[in-house]
Amino acid sequence: MISINGTISNIDAFHWLKDSGFRYGYGCFETMRFSKNNIRHLDLHAHRLTHGLQTLGIDYESSGLHDRIYSLATHLQISTPQTCHIFVTGGPVLPTPNLSPMATEIISFSPMPPGDFSHTCEFLTIQPSAYFQLKSLSYMHHIQALRTSNHWPIYVDSDDTVIDASIFSIGFINHDRITFAKHPHQLPSVSKQVIMRDCNCDHRPIQRDELAEAPVMFGCNALRGAFPIGLSSHTPMTRDCFKTPRSRHSSQHYRSLLSVSEDSVGETKQRNRYFATVPTHPMIDTMNEVLGFDGCDLR
Repeated sequence: MISINGTISNIDAFHWLKDSGFRYGYGCFETMRFSKNNIRHLDLHAHRLTHGLQTLGIDYESSGLHDRIYSLATHLQISTPQTCHIFVTGGPVLPTPNLSPMATEIISFSPMPPGDFSHTCEFLTIQPSAYFQLKSLSYMHHIQALRTSNHWPIYVDSDDTVIDASIFSIGFINHDRITFAKHPHQLPSVSKQVIMRDCNCDHRPIQRDELAEAPVMFGCNALRGAFPIGLSSHTPMTRDCFKTPRSRHSSQHYRSLLSVSEDSVGETKQRNRYFATVPTHPMIDTMNEVLGFDGCDLR
Protein backbone atom coordinates (compact mmCIF):
# COMPACT_ATOMS: atom_id res chain seq x y z
CA MET A 1 0.00 0.00 0.00
CA ILE A 2 1.11 3.56 -0.73
CA SER A 3 -0.20 7.06 -0.18
CA ILE A 4 -1.00 9.04 -3.35
CA ASN A 5 -1.61 12.70 -2.61
CA GLY A 6 -2.81 11.72 0.85
CA THR A 7 -5.07 8.85 -0.28
CA ILE A 8 -4.02 5.35 0.76
CA SER A 9 -4.18 3.07 -2.27
CA ASN A 10 -2.88 -0.20 -3.62
CA ILE A 11 0.50 0.18 -5.29
CA ASP A 12 -1.02 -0.91 -8.61
CA ALA A 13 -3.31 2.12 -8.54
CA PHE A 14 -0.42 4.37 -9.51
CA HIS A 15 0.66 4.37 -13.17
CA TRP A 16 4.40 4.55 -12.64
CA LEU A 17 5.38 4.70 -16.31
CA LYS A 18 2.80 7.37 -17.14
CA ASP A 19 4.26 9.70 -14.53
CA SER A 20 6.85 12.31 -15.49
CA GLY A 21 8.92 11.57 -12.39
CA PHE A 22 9.43 7.86 -12.92
CA ARG A 23 9.51 8.00 -16.70
CA TYR A 24 11.66 11.09 -17.20
CA GLY A 25 13.15 11.78 -13.76
CA TYR A 26 11.11 14.96 -13.29
CA GLY A 27 10.80 15.14 -9.51
CA CYS A 28 12.61 14.72 -6.20
CA PHE A 29 12.57 12.25 -3.33
CA GLU A 30 13.56 11.82 0.31
CA THR A 31 14.52 8.63 2.12
CA MET A 32 14.05 8.77 5.90
CA ARG A 33 14.01 6.55 8.96
CA PHE A 34 10.59 6.01 10.54
CA SER A 35 10.98 4.81 14.12
CA LYS A 36 8.75 5.02 17.20
CA ASN A 37 5.99 6.65 15.11
CA ASN A 38 8.29 9.52 14.23
CA ILE A 39 10.70 10.78 11.59
CA ARG A 40 13.55 12.76 13.08
CA HIS A 41 14.28 16.14 11.53
CA LEU A 42 11.34 15.91 9.13
CA ASP A 43 11.41 19.70 8.80
CA LEU A 44 14.91 19.55 7.28
CA HIS A 45 13.91 16.75 4.92
CA ALA A 46 10.82 18.70 3.85
CA HIS A 47 12.88 21.86 3.29
CA ARG A 48 15.38 20.02 1.09
CA LEU A 49 12.56 18.36 -0.84
CA THR A 50 10.69 21.62 -1.39
CA HIS A 51 13.86 23.47 -2.43
CA GLY A 52 14.73 20.79 -4.98
CA LEU A 53 11.22 20.86 -6.43
CA GLN A 54 11.28 24.64 -6.70
CA THR A 55 14.55 24.36 -8.63
CA LEU A 56 12.77 22.00 -11.05
CA GLY A 57 9.76 24.32 -11.32
CA ILE A 58 7.33 22.07 -9.40
CA ASP A 59 5.07 23.73 -6.81
CA TYR A 60 4.64 21.58 -3.72
CA GLU A 61 3.15 22.22 -0.29
CA SER A 62 4.76 20.12 2.45
CA SER A 63 2.37 21.15 5.23
CA GLY A 64 0.57 18.12 6.67
CA LEU A 65 3.32 15.77 5.48
CA HIS A 66 3.79 14.27 8.94
CA ASP A 67 0.08 13.47 9.18
CA ARG A 68 0.07 11.78 5.77
CA ILE A 69 3.10 9.67 6.72
CA TYR A 70 1.60 8.73 10.07
CA SER A 71 -1.73 7.84 8.44
CA LEU A 72 -0.06 5.36 6.09
CA ALA A 73 2.08 3.94 8.91
CA THR A 74 -1.04 3.44 11.03
CA HIS A 75 -2.86 1.76 8.15
CA LEU A 76 0.10 -0.59 7.63
CA GLN A 77 0.38 -1.18 11.40
CA ILE A 78 4.10 -0.45 11.37
CA SER A 79 5.69 -1.22 14.74
CA THR A 80 9.39 -1.62 13.86
CA PRO A 81 11.82 0.85 12.27
CA GLN A 82 11.14 1.21 8.55
CA THR A 83 12.49 3.21 5.64
CA CYS A 84 10.03 5.89 4.56
CA HIS A 85 10.20 7.08 0.95
CA ILE A 86 8.62 10.30 -0.31
CA PHE A 87 8.52 10.91 -4.06
CA VAL A 88 7.14 14.15 -5.48
CA THR A 89 6.90 14.37 -9.26
CA GLY A 90 5.62 16.74 -11.91
CA GLY A 91 2.61 14.48 -12.40
CA PRO A 92 1.32 12.74 -15.55
CA VAL A 93 2.68 15.23 -18.09
CA LEU A 94 4.80 14.84 -21.20
CA PRO A 95 8.02 16.86 -21.63
CA THR A 96 6.65 19.52 -23.97
CA PRO A 97 7.22 23.30 -24.26
CA ASN A 98 5.37 25.29 -21.59
CA LEU A 99 4.42 22.15 -19.69
CA SER A 100 2.30 22.69 -16.59
CA PRO A 101 3.42 20.31 -13.83
CA MET A 102 0.91 19.13 -11.24
CA ALA A 103 2.75 17.89 -8.15
CA THR A 104 2.07 14.25 -7.30
CA GLU A 105 3.18 12.99 -3.86
CA ILE A 106 3.79 9.28 -3.25
CA ILE A 107 4.67 7.94 0.21
CA SER A 108 5.76 4.35 0.77
CA PHE A 109 7.50 2.20 3.37
CA SER A 110 10.03 -0.60 3.05
CA PRO A 111 12.05 -2.68 5.54
CA MET A 112 15.20 -1.16 6.97
CA PRO A 113 18.43 -2.47 5.42
CA PRO A 114 20.39 -4.91 7.62
CA GLY A 115 22.47 -3.33 10.35
CA ASP A 116 25.66 -5.11 9.28
CA PHE A 117 27.17 -3.69 6.12
CA SER A 118 30.62 -3.09 4.72
CA HIS A 119 32.23 0.20 5.77
CA THR A 120 34.85 0.05 3.02
CA CYS A 121 35.05 2.86 0.45
CA GLU A 122 36.99 3.81 -2.66
CA PHE A 123 37.62 7.12 -4.43
CA LEU A 124 35.89 7.80 -7.75
CA THR A 125 36.80 10.77 -9.93
CA ILE A 126 33.76 12.48 -11.46
CA GLN A 127 32.73 15.75 -13.08
CA PRO A 128 29.83 16.89 -10.89
CA SER A 129 26.96 19.04 -12.08
CA ALA A 130 24.10 20.89 -10.39
CA TYR A 131 22.17 17.59 -10.28
CA PHE A 132 24.45 16.43 -7.48
CA GLN A 133 22.94 19.20 -5.32
CA LEU A 134 19.41 17.74 -5.66
CA LYS A 135 17.78 14.51 -4.57
CA SER A 136 16.05 14.45 -7.92
CA LEU A 137 14.65 11.36 -9.57
CA SER A 138 17.36 11.90 -12.19
CA TYR A 139 19.54 9.77 -9.92
CA MET A 140 21.10 7.52 -12.53
CA HIS A 141 24.56 9.04 -11.99
CA HIS A 142 24.54 7.63 -8.44
CA ILE A 143 22.99 4.32 -9.52
CA GLN A 144 25.70 3.96 -12.15
CA ALA A 145 28.42 4.63 -9.59
CA LEU A 146 26.99 2.08 -7.15
CA ARG A 147 26.62 -0.61 -9.81
CA THR A 148 30.17 -0.18 -11.09
CA SER A 149 31.89 0.09 -7.68
CA ASN A 150 33.38 -2.67 -5.57
CA HIS A 151 32.99 -0.48 -2.48
CA TRP A 152 31.02 2.59 -1.44
CA PRO A 153 32.16 5.40 -3.77
CA ILE A 154 33.59 8.63 -2.39
CA TYR A 155 33.36 11.22 -5.15
CA VAL A 156 36.28 13.56 -5.86
CA ASP A 157 36.44 16.14 -8.63
CA SER A 158 39.21 16.65 -11.18
CA ASP A 159 41.17 18.71 -8.61
CA ASP A 160 41.00 15.84 -6.08
CA THR A 161 38.65 17.81 -3.83
CA VAL A 162 36.22 15.56 -1.96
CA ILE A 163 32.57 16.08 -2.92
CA ASP A 164 30.76 13.43 -0.81
CA ALA A 165 29.82 9.78 -1.04
CA SER A 166 26.96 8.56 -3.17
CA ILE A 167 24.42 8.18 -0.34
CA PHE A 168 26.11 9.59 2.78
CA SER A 169 28.11 12.61 3.84
CA ILE A 170 31.85 12.36 4.36
CA GLY A 171 34.08 13.73 7.11
CA PHE A 172 36.98 12.89 9.39
CA ILE A 173 37.88 13.17 13.06
CA ASN A 174 41.25 14.38 14.33
CA HIS A 175 41.50 14.17 18.12
CA ASP A 176 38.03 15.47 19.11
CA ARG A 177 37.55 17.76 16.12
CA ILE A 178 34.95 16.91 13.46
CA THR A 179 35.60 18.13 9.91
CA PHE A 180 33.03 17.80 7.13
CA ALA A 181 33.83 17.99 3.44
CA LYS A 182 32.55 21.12 1.71
CA HIS A 183 32.03 21.37 -2.04
CA PRO A 184 29.88 23.61 -4.27
CA HIS A 185 28.34 20.55 -5.98
CA GLN A 186 27.19 18.75 -2.87
CA LEU A 187 23.78 17.56 -1.75
CA PRO A 188 22.70 19.31 1.48
CA SER A 189 22.82 16.48 4.01
CA VAL A 190 20.18 16.49 6.73
CA SER A 191 22.34 14.50 9.17
CA LYS A 192 25.30 16.80 8.55
CA GLN A 193 23.16 19.88 9.16
CA VAL A 194 22.04 18.50 12.53
CA ILE A 195 25.56 17.53 13.62
CA MET A 196 27.00 20.89 12.55
CA ARG A 197 24.21 22.69 14.39
CA ASP A 198 24.79 20.91 17.70
CA CYS A 199 28.52 20.06 17.61
CA ASN A 200 31.64 22.14 17.16
CA CYS A 201 32.62 21.27 13.58
CA ASP A 202 34.78 22.49 10.73
CA HIS A 203 33.18 22.66 7.29
CA ARG A 204 35.73 23.22 4.56
CA PRO A 205 37.13 21.75 1.34
CA ILE A 206 39.03 18.51 1.92
CA GLN A 207 41.58 17.07 -0.47
CA ARG A 208 41.61 13.37 -1.24
CA ASP A 209 45.02 12.81 0.37
CA GLU A 210 44.02 14.65 3.55
CA LEU A 211 40.95 12.46 3.92
CA ALA A 212 42.91 9.28 3.20
CA GLU A 213 45.50 10.15 5.86
CA ALA A 214 42.99 11.19 8.53
CA PRO A 215 43.03 9.18 11.79
CA VAL A 216 39.29 8.39 11.55
CA MET A 217 36.99 8.74 8.55
CA PHE A 218 33.23 8.62 8.93
CA GLY A 219 30.01 8.77 6.95
CA CYS A 220 26.54 9.80 8.09
CA ASN A 221 23.00 9.79 6.74
CA ALA A 222 19.43 9.80 7.96
CA LEU A 223 19.04 6.01 7.87
CA ARG A 224 22.21 4.79 9.57
CA GLY A 225 23.34 7.76 11.62
CA ALA A 226 27.12 8.20 11.85
CA PHE A 227 29.51 5.30 11.29
CA PRO A 228 33.25 4.76 10.73
CA ILE A 229 34.48 4.07 7.21
CA GLY A 230 37.81 3.06 5.73
CA LEU A 231 39.44 2.81 2.32
CA SER A 232 39.81 -0.45 0.48
CA SER A 233 43.31 -1.82 0.85
CA HIS A 234 43.14 -3.48 -2.57
CA THR A 235 41.61 -0.74 -4.70
CA PRO A 236 43.40 2.07 -6.58
CA MET A 237 43.20 5.32 -4.65
CA THR A 238 41.33 7.03 -7.46
CA ARG A 239 39.79 5.84 -10.69
CA ASP A 240 37.49 7.36 -13.28
CA CYS A 241 33.90 6.22 -12.91
CA PHE A 242 32.00 8.38 -15.37
CA LYS A 243 32.61 11.70 -17.00
CA THR A 244 29.15 13.25 -17.05
CA PRO A 245 26.05 12.33 -15.05
CA ARG A 246 22.93 11.28 -16.91
CA SER A 247 19.95 13.54 -16.39
CA ARG A 248 17.59 11.28 -18.36
CA HIS A 249 17.08 7.58 -18.08
CA SER A 250 14.93 4.70 -19.20
CA SER A 251 11.53 3.70 -17.93
CA GLN A 252 13.28 1.14 -15.74
CA HIS A 253 14.66 3.92 -13.52
CA TYR A 254 12.12 3.51 -10.74
CA ARG A 255 12.73 -0.22 -10.40
CA SER A 256 16.49 0.37 -10.52
CA LEU A 257 16.19 2.97 -7.80
CA LEU A 258 14.50 0.46 -5.53
CA SER A 259 16.70 -2.49 -6.47
CA VAL A 260 20.03 -0.77 -5.73
CA SER A 261 19.84 -0.88 -1.95
CA GLU A 262 22.53 -0.79 0.70
CA ASP A 263 22.00 -4.52 1.06
CA SER A 264 22.61 -5.39 -2.60
CA VAL A 265 25.69 -3.18 -2.83
CA GLY A 266 26.93 -4.75 0.40
CA GLU A 267 26.67 -8.19 -1.18
CA THR A 268 29.00 -7.03 -3.94
CA LYS A 269 31.50 -5.78 -1.39
CA GLN A 270 31.40 -9.03 0.58
CA ARG A 271 32.85 -10.79 -2.46
CA ASN A 272 36.02 -8.70 -2.15
CA ARG A 273 38.04 -10.08 0.75
CA TYR A 274 40.52 -7.22 0.97
CA PHE A 275 39.14 -4.57 3.31
CA ALA A 276 41.00 -1.96 5.27
CA THR A 277 40.77 -1.82 9.05
CA VAL A 278 38.11 0.72 10.00
CA PRO A 279 39.01 2.62 13.21
CA THR A 280 36.21 4.16 15.24
CA HIS A 281 36.10 7.05 17.71
CA PRO A 282 33.96 8.15 20.70
CA MET A 283 32.90 11.24 18.72
CA ILE A 284 30.91 8.95 16.43
CA ASP A 285 28.79 7.97 19.43
CA THR A 286 28.42 11.66 20.24
CA MET A 287 27.21 12.38 16.71
CA ASN A 288 24.63 9.61 16.97
CA GLU A 289 23.38 11.01 20.25
CA VAL A 290 22.96 14.39 18.55
CA LEU A 291 21.10 12.71 15.68
CA GLY A 292 18.79 10.98 18.18
CA PHE A 293 20.04 7.44 17.57
CA ASP A 294 20.82 5.04 20.38
CA GLY A 295 22.55 1.67 20.28
CA CYS A 296 19.34 -0.33 19.90
CA ASP A 297 17.99 1.96 17.20
CA LEU A 298 21.07 1.44 15.03
CA ARG A 299 20.94 -2.36 15.00
